[in-house]
Amino acid sequence: MIEDFRQMILNGTSDIPVSPYLRADTTLPAVVYDVQSEEIERTLAGSTAVRTTRVELRALAATYAAADTLGESVVSALAGAIVGSDIKGVETGSVARDFEETVDGQNLPLYVYEIDGTVYWEKS
Repeated sequence: MIEDFRQMILNGTSDIPVSPYLRADTTLPAVVYDVQSEEIERTLAGSTAVRTTRVELRALAATYAAADTLGESVVSALAGAIVGSDIKGVETGSVARDFEETVDGQNLPLYVYEIDGTVYWEKS
């Protein structure tokens, strides 16, 4: 699921690194994602193959405008075409904008566009 989800983000952004963490050699702008939780749907008969995964994405850039543009591109990509056969739907729950004063101990501004989303998928 995560590879298809990552590909959906890549389809909506051009030449932007997308990874689960900010690598030391990454140039901005970039997108970082983190799986917050995963729930397995259950019925009276037991567990099913259907999963609900909460993810947090952060569009990072050196300027507010670049972070906002990238974040909106990610939101649009998640609302677009589904990639792969496992993902059944993606929902964007909320967005927020933030600013951090440093990046990896350097005195560089970092603008953040945070996206909370939910991925509905079926484990094959």
